Amino acid sequence: PLQLITAVSTVANDGKLVLPHVAKRVLDKEGEVVHEFDAEPLRQVISKDTAVEMKKILESVVTNGTGGRGKVEGYKVAGKTGTAQKYVPGEYTVSYVGFAPADKPKLAILVVIDNPTHGPIYGSTIAGPAFQKLMEDSLNYLGIQPELTPTETNNEVKVPDLRNLFIEDAKKILSQNGLNYRVEGQGYVVYDQIPVPGAQTKKNSTVLLKVSESTTTKDPVAIPDLMGRTVKETTDILNAIGLDIEIVGSGYVKKQTPPPDVEVGLGTKVKVEFSQKPFIE
Repeated sequence: PLQLITAVSTVANDGKLVLPHVAKRVLDKEGEVVHEFDAEPLRQVISKDTAVEMKKILESVVTNGTGGRGKVEGYKVAGKTGTAQKYVPGEYTVSYVGFAPADKPKLAILVVIDNPTHGPIYGSTIAGPAFQKLMEDSLNYLGIQPELTPTETNNEVKVPDLRNLFIEDAKKILSQNGLNYRVEGQGYVVYDQIPVPGAQTKKNSTVLLKVSESTTTKDPVAIPDLMGRTVKETTDILNAIGLDIEIVGSGYVKKQTPPPDVEVGLGTKVKVEFSQKPFIE
């Protein structure tokens, strides 16, 4: 972890390596400074131009990539997620590292969580929120003023959750939110997306939709909203995301159990009740 935060801090410091310390200074019992650690750069590791370019790339990870959970309102944040598989099958170490403000860095933070056991196990979903809270509180504590104007903030939208939707439905939702899309893969069901759901991004940004003929993830899947769909549409959607269906009646969906957005394991049976009259919200 110390090497990782040192490397990221080198990018933040325009390519200059600074020797890390666990303490800033040593005081005696009267509060007088006995020793102060030198924070001067040791040497130039990468060029300033390269460091500036890397800052832009890391900032784009937060605004348009997998690092959206680390975004701090009012500040430009540079960050990177990490999901490392351990030798023991099924065990991971997840991380999120970054600095802010991205163009004039004052603080770098690294969050590492060893072998998390709940939720989708990714650096973005587990370590990202912890990074966001630590960075937000620390910037406020240090008195670093927000740098983004209300106009810039209002130009942003929250990325909707498109996972487990038909590709055509996902496209419509993105269009309604002022976002563009790019499709990766072959199929008709969205199994993953970048940026992650809930991330803030600028209007007219592009959301990457990863599609397949069915979902193969072992993570819990969120039950989609099936209201108003036909028997065939409902069956196709649930089968595509690895869920079973119990059909009651015919026509259009009027009720489903469990309800939308509940996360369940693969193979879970969803009870769907149909009516001859289309459901109108």
